[in-house]
Amino acid sequence: QRPTEKEFADCCNEFWWVSTYVAKGLCRDEIIYAKYMLEVTVREMFLKIIEWYIGIKKNFSGSFGIHGRNIKSHIPVDLYQKILLTYPASNTESIWKSIFIMTELFDDLAQKISVQMNFRYNYDEGKNVRQYLHAIYTLGK
Repeated sequence: QRPTEKEFADCCNEFWWVSTYVAKGLCRDEIIYAKYMLEVTVREMFLKIIEWYIGIKKNFSGSFGIHGRNIKSHIPVDLYQKILLTYPASNTESIWKSIFIMTELFDDLAQKISVQMNFRYNYDEGKNVRQYLHAIYTLGK
């Protein structure tokens, strides 16, 4: 379904802010919490962006399927392979790698959606959160 500009903005805001909770959990060695935040709230917003990206390409007429079930048939193979890399094992390094890939893909797709749908996108929010995540990761090393 075609998003409104508010739905798009809310999705982006939720994704970016909850991504910081993943980092906080990882820094505190709270793997279960970090993994939960990544796989529930952040993943939900990530899949929403992918769904809208597919919707634009298919004029919002195809079926994305529940929880990304049909995603593979609607996107290029290289994008699908990158999305698969966002599903981490339950260890700190794997979760960090996953969140870095996820935030990079989210930012890229959100920018494309904003251009195609003529929505405002807060580039600084994405940039700042990504910088924050990398800084927190570096501090933990």
